[in-house]
Amino acid sequence: MSQVPERALPPSAAALVMLAWKSTFAALLRMPGMFLGLVVLSLLISLGGEWLLAQFLFGRELPKWVTAWPLLTWVGLIVVRVALESIVVALAAVAISRFILLGQTSALRSVRDGRVWRFAAWLIAFQLVVWMLLLVPLRPGLALIKFVIFAAAAIMAVRSVLIFPAIAVDDPAKGRIATSWSQTQDQFWRIVLVFGGTLLPVFLLQFTVGLGVLVGWFAQGSLSSLLSVALQVPAAVLEVVGMALGAAVASWVYMWVMENPRPVETAPKVA
Repeated sequence: MSQVPERALPPSAAALVMLAWKSTFAALLRMPGMFLGLVVLSLLISLGGEWLLAQFLFGRELPKWVTAWPLLTWVGLIVVRVALESIVVALAAVAISRFILLGQTSALRSVRDGRVWRFAAWLIAFQLVVWMLLLVPLRPGLALIKFVIFAAAAIMAVRSVLIFPAIAVDDPAKGRIATSWSQTQDQFWRIVLVFGGTLLPVFLLQFTVGLGVLVGWFAQGSLSSLLSVALQVPAAVLEVVGMALGAAVASWVYMWVMENPRPVETAPKVA
């Protein structure tokens, strides 16, 4: 009969949430230049996206290729924005993960960093799957299929969480889906709870700021437009804080797995 050594119990969800918040703010205080640079990049992407959306909704004249291929144009813009946002997330996550796991501080990393591109590639793949599902019209008979695919994508995202900090610290052994899937076995709901508890305050603040942006968008007058633009600044700050917190959660889960790998079944010794 095979023998499986016992695995140490993980920290409680509340403890991991506190660790994520503390380490995130410690990192932001130690790397203010990185934080400010990411906020600026996030703000530029948001403002650019808002301007393009305004042209689609309220612009008087659009290029002929846009009016001829509206869906293709939308898809192209979504791909570009997803790619740009993924690069910003990768820049933040690599810096936070290396701070927590290696104690390394740095300024804003170069986009030529291979870790950033590998990290961003995974994010782009996950996000494009979600966007493709959202763009598929909801027709009778497709609702259940879309729900199943969404659920599978969510499970895959949670069970693959170790890939991202592994990429950040150059650990190819842990940076594989099979390894992450194995090491996060029986930890799915704990990871979901930790991510949810950590990011919920940020999501609530983002929702509040987003409402203000929408009010400014659809209300008339220069003051309302100014409000909409001004609120993009706290929105960008919250977005970067959310990126950092997500990376912190993944890093602490990764650290626990590194210290307490899932035991492998071993055959009993024969006397």
